[in-house]
Amino acid sequence: MTSTPADLGALARMTPAGPVDLPLVAVALRAGVEAAASVDPDWLSEVDCRRAAARQAAVAAGRGAALEAALHDALVAATGAAGLDDDGRVASGARLWLLSGAIASALSGAEPDPFRAWATLLAAGWWPIGPSGGRLVVSTL
Repeated sequence: MTSTPADLGALARMTPAGPVDLPLVAVALRAGVEAAASVDPDWLSEVDCRRAAARQAAVAAGRGAALEAALHDALVAATGAAGLDDDGRVASGARLWLLSGAIASALSGAEPDPFRAWATLLAAGWWPIGPSGGRLVVSTL
């Protein structure tokens, strides 16, 4: 079950790549998969760079073993949904990609943590997708 944080809009706009000021739309899973296929590539590249930087910072801070343990535990716990359809697998994979970035970011000690807002959405059962088609898209599962 997906809960709706009171500040869904504010959390969604604080993306890991920086603030996004686009109209926010919450969509069903199928529409989320479609939106994910056309996420702004520059934005996505920036998120990926920040994921990589967070991992490097955590390792440089001597937290490499803690990072690996946290990733293992979180990803094992998060992949318990066997038998997903294609849309569910796309959403699950994308959410795991974000979760791994959020874990690395938390262990990197970055302040402000660029993944914190979206980690909150993930924990509440949302799939924050990103800017797509002139909108900022989040999906229910």
